[in-house]
Amino acid sequence: LLDVIEHVGLELADETRFLPTVPLDTLRHPELRHLLDKRAEIQERQLRRIVAPAFDAGEMPAFTDLNTAVAAVQILVIGWGLENHYLSDRSSATGLRQAAQVLLDQLVTPAFRVVDGQRRVAGTG
Repeated sequence: LLDVIEHVGLELADETRFLPTVPLDTLRHPELRHLLDKRAEIQERQLRRIVAPAFDAGEMPAFTDLNTAVAAVQILVIGWGLENHYLSDRSSATGLRQAAQVLLDQLVTPAFRVVDGQRRVAGTG
């Protein structure tokens, strides 16, 4: 997932520079607010398509519902993307990428899982 996002960011550099400015522009121009809502709707739909197969296959045991799993991936990906976008020192990008990958791995193979609504350490009952 992060590889794809990184690739898209490089291939569509102008577009990825534009996207973070949309929320700011909607504050200055309220008539554009519907564009921000549309962006959020499209983004959520795309992430849901990526996350749903892993969730349905039981590969995200820390989450009891798909909406929360999608939100967790969204927070991670968007946060990493924004931080990566604003870096002036590109050598810092490697550390951010590694941290994002560790967090994404934890979403799929967490140190805990949910059993009967309770968090349990993975591998225990």
